[in-house]
Amino acid sequence: MKIDLQGSDLFALHGATKTIKKHKMAIIVEYEKAFEHECGYSLEEFAQFIKYIDYKVIDIIDNTNYLLAPNM
Repeated sequence: MKIDLQGSDLFALHGATKTIKKHKMAIIVEYEKAFEHECGYSLEEFAQFIKYIDYKVIDIIDNTNYLLAPNM
């Protein structure tokens, strides 16, 4: 799954929680500090959600794209 919604990525992940937990696919999601204020969430909240869905960060690409994979 690839998500790039200019700062709204965490909202999309929340909406896709059931699908993520069911299919356990790799996810590439964008996180840019510049959108924190505009979208109202922080990197810490982003990290908490990744933990909640039982995923981990595998790689960070170009400082803004995070490759996530399920913990197994």
